[in-house]
Amino acid sequence: MKGAERMIQRTVGVLLICLSLTVIAVWFLWLVPFIRTSDPLWEARFTRKAYWDEIQKHIHRYGWTHDDFETVGHYGDKNWAVWIMDKAEAGQAIAECGRIGHKDAALKLITCSDPARGTNWNTEAQWLSWWSTNQARSQLEWVQDGLRAYGVSVHLPPNEADWEPLLALLGNKSTNAVERIPKFVKYNAFRWLRDTGFDAISFAMSNVTAQTPSLVRDGVIEYGKLENRFPKEDKIGRLELASPPPELDASCQPAFYRPGIQIGGYALMAVPFLAGIFVLFWSYRAGSRTDPPK
Repeated sequence: MKGAERMIQRTVGVLLICLSLTVIAVWFLWLVPFIRTSDPLWEARFTRKAYWDEIQKHIHRYGWTHDDFETVGHYGDKNWAVWIMDKAEAGQAIAECGRIGHKDAALKLITCSDPARGTNWNTEAQWLSWWSTNQARSQLEWVQDGLRAYGVSVHLPPNEADWEPLLALLGNKSTNAVERIPKFVKYNAFRWLRDTGFDAISFAMSNVTAQTPSLVRDGVIEYGKLENRFPKEDKIGRLELASPPPELDASCQPAFYRPGIQIGGYALMAVPFLAGIFVLFWSYRAGSRTDPPK
């Protein structure tokens, strides 16, 4: 009877340890990232930068989901363009819906280019052709070319003379196929302004008069709308037109992140688990001593 009882105890012990490991894995590797990226309050409670960090982790761990093209397009840099084009070069589709998730739409925002000229399906060949010519260039050069294609030649280093032409792009609301400015061009015109230190209020007070072209005046309004969605304070999706924002000082972190507290927390996770292993081992060893010889 004692042998049967010990077997039941050991089985329960093993199952509990396995359950603990499963819960830890599911919690930290799937549940926490999923909840953070799905909870509409999470972004408000923390920051968009933290949200963007979680999206990147989720994509690298579990793959691209349909709506990721918006986030990656607005915040991704050249590294993300390389990641997407690696898929295309490997023969994968980048322009379908579903699990593909319109990766080519993200490329438009990142590069300020559309080699497929508005086509939304089967664009891999056009992007591969564009990539063969442009992959060695910087994101700034891509954006310069894209804006130049719509009549605005921006300068490096940045020049305030570019502000009005860029605002005119933003203020163009034409729906005519020939004159219409695509959203990816307007977004890059906006962030070229934002990341060169443009201030809409100061500009409006100092430069906007009755003689200012309506496209420029409308552009100031459109700039304000986009700045509400993509403020420079978020420190993501920035073009490398200025010095990067300083990193946060680790001393500003809450006491929770102090080494002593972190070590104590992980000890509380590890010590009970190891104790359980020891108890099982001891049970087996004690049983081998007390069981009668066969």
